[in-house]
Amino acid sequence: MGGKKVSQNDRLWAAAGYVWVLSILVLALKGRNTFVRDHARQGVLLFVGEMLMIVPLVGWVIGLVSIALAAVGFMKAMQGQTWQAPIVSKWAGKIKL
Repeated sequence: MGGKKVSQNDRLWAAAGYVWVLSILVLALKGRNTFVRDHARQGVLLFVGEMLMIVPLVGWVIGLVSIALAAVGFMKAMQGQTWQAPIVSKWAGKIKL
């Protein structure tokens, strides 16, 4: 990350953005903080991917990949690092409040 240090509070909020339905809540409550918002946007899309696990085969694969990416995003957020999830990040930028 650049020169700006991310607070522990922001790290926790950003990490919570990768925890299932909490991602929507984090985006709504903390969407003005760029670091938290960017992580939460990705978390929302990954949550949708995780929900696809109800669809056999293709949904399972998408769901498992989403869970793995959410785990990486969670760790990056806790470390105070920005991160762009493969494929998801370009769509995440289009989410508006």
